[in-house]
Amino acid sequence: MRPAVVPQWPMDMVEGMFAIRPATDADHAAVAGVITDAQPDDPPVTVEVLRWVLSRADPEQPHPFLVAEEAGRTVGCVMLRRVPELLPLVLILDVHPEFQRRGIGSALLEAALSDASQGTEVGVNVSAAHPEGVAFALHRGFVEEFRTYESTLDMAAFNPEAYAANTASLASMGYRFTSLAEEDSPQLRRALHELNLTVTKDIPTVLELQPTTFEEWTRDWIEAPHALPAAFSIALWQGSPVGFSYVISQSEGVGYMWMTGVAREHRGKGLAFAVKVEALRAAQALGLREVITNNDLDNAPMLAINRRLGFQDRPARIGFKKRLA
Repeated sequence: MRPAVVPQWPMDMVEGMFAIRPATDADHAAVAGVITDAQPDDPPVTVEVLRWVLSRADPEQPHPFLVAEEAGRTVGCVMLRRVPELLPLVLILDVHPEFQRRGIGSALLEAALSDASQGTEVGVNVSAAHPEGVAFALHRGFVEEFRTYESTLDMAAFNPEAYAANTASLASMGYRFTSLAEEDSPQLRRALHELNLTVTKDIPTVLELQPTTFEEWTRDWIEAPHALPAAFSIALWQGSPVGFSYVISQSEGVGYMWMTGVAREHRGKGLAFAVKVEALRAAQALGLREVITNNDLDNAPMLAINRRLGFQDRPARIGFKKRLA
């Protein structure tokens, strides 16, 4: 984990009965609890995952991490981070449900943005299932930019053998299916990173996705605490990866289908469907009871695949953005 850069906020910034101060490593467990309680529809946030999120901050950019306290209890938190693949700063702001509507969220937001440069873009995701969070963002000048649609798959109902014919047909064409756990190597990692850079360009999204370095990709995809190499499904053609699908661990028993991609010249054959099935097969074998994913509304082919696999819709996540004056 990179050393924390603590902004020079006034340590005694007080609004009413609560105080705001820079967070320390000792606050991580309390912050994870606040986020989990504030987002009950999402999988619980662990200290390990929180520390991974913090580790992704760009050390050359301002990245405040603050907590709000009332009577010695951590009741809110805010983080402002630049992550490798996104241009806007990413905002995470949560207040424990028992302490909402007291001005804590507004004070945390103001403190986090106080040192940000004029013209800086800040992005935040809010679940459509939380209208109070949507109203908070709109009231403070954030503008809706996009919506992604989450869906979830009950792994107890998933039967990979129902789709075996599609995989067998592709195997008869010369495709071979494996996983990163089975065939990990420096050469394969480099090839997967290059494939990821290529397919990312074709994702239909309004997000300004930036290319990541091999080191960033390795840290976030393979060495992160959520990594599940066995569920990193890979399709090989003549020994080279041409498709992949990756399920990571989001919390105990819950996985997240991080990304699926196929090289352009190999599309239209059912390869994306096949690598998804293989990744989900591995996730099921690992004991995951649920897998969540999300897609942009414009990504019709992937939405169709997910529905065919049995994913059920969840509330949309709304992406907001604000340019600081």
